[in-house]
Amino acid sequence: MSFPTEHIINAVVIGLVTIFLAKLFAPIVMSIFSPYKDNKKKGVGSTNLEAMIAHKEALLRKGENSSSGPVNNNALAAGIDAKKSNRSEVELRYLDRKDNTEDEDEKMEMIKVCTLFESLQWGEGPAINEIRQKFNKKFGTAPGQRIFINNLKNLIKREIPISRVTKNLPSYEELVELIIVKTFLQSLACPDEYTPEITKAVSRKLRISASSLSKAVATLLAKTQGMNEQKIYPSLLEAKDAFSFWDIPMRENLINKTLVSTNKKYFINIKELIELISSEAHLYHSLSPLPDLKGKNDIKGALSLFGLKEDATADQIKKAYKKISMLKHPDRLASKGIPKAFEEIAHENFTRIQSAYELIKK
Repeated sequence: MSFPTEHIINAVVIGLVTIFLAKLFAPIVMSIFSPYKDNKKKGVGSTNLEAMIAHKEALLRKGENSSSGPVNNNALAAGIDAKKSNRSEVELRYLDRKDNTEDEDEKMEMIKVCTLFESLQWGEGPAINEIRQKFNKKFGTAPGQRIFINNLKNLIKREIPISRVTKNLPSYEELVELIIVKTFLQSLACPDEYTPEITKAVSRKLRISASSLSKAVATLLAKTQGMNEQKIYPSLLEAKDAFSFWDIPMRENLINKTLVSTNKKYFINIKELIELISSEAHLYHSLSPLPDLKGKNDIKGALSLFGLKEDATADQIKKAYKKISMLKHPDRLASKGIPKAFEEIAHENFTRIQSAYELIKK
């Protein structure tokens, strides 16, 4: 079967025209469909919408509205940056400060903090290990790096580092101290496999029982919650589990609130925290009967009552006496609302303290 020459010529012409048009319009067609074809090479397409959504979410988190206008004049660029970074508000503030400060010392400080935050993405590293070593130096024991990373994540998620009423971002050292305090309280108030070890170490350091330590930490949480002192002490004295008043999420919330001073001007440091816990712990400890002296010449027993050794100096003895007298004074304990059943113990303990001091002085 043969085709007319005219048909053959028309088919060739149509084919050539089709090829020409395909080459002409191919780039345009590809530019339309490429955002959907290759996610790795996203251009303006769907990314624009995602970026705008991400930027709007950031504004809502800050409590801003459309009338206030974005911090970045280019809303689309800001949205794309937020989408790409996938960073928290805390991290973004440090990154922004790092990129915009002209002070070299501050820039280096921000770089250190940003390096610390990278531990959240890459896991254990030198920055977290440094914090763990500092913790271990303070208490003679420390949990694994993963615990510190989890606590850092929680601090950032709850935006604790930027919760103070100040324009200054916390320094690197302030953040390290914050993580240490958070880990310390978390280990004691939210029991895990590491809790017995840290409890034992701190009990030994403060010379108080594990039970008194737990009640002291629970007292701090109760005060943070705003509970009345007249109810706190009687309740915790008779409680078998000092933390039974709160579930784990509530405890974590109270721990985070405890980290920041009531006026929100500073973070509580570990030294201040230990002093608070020690004071509360000795209060509970003082409601346990003190050992009686074995005789009129039991100097060793008298010194032991003050937590001193036989080579203690006169100044050390006087200082220890004043401290324990204040902590265990019946009037002070009565003002805390201790049950009547414990008032007799408080008076007997105070009498033994006085007798021990008189024996040492002689």
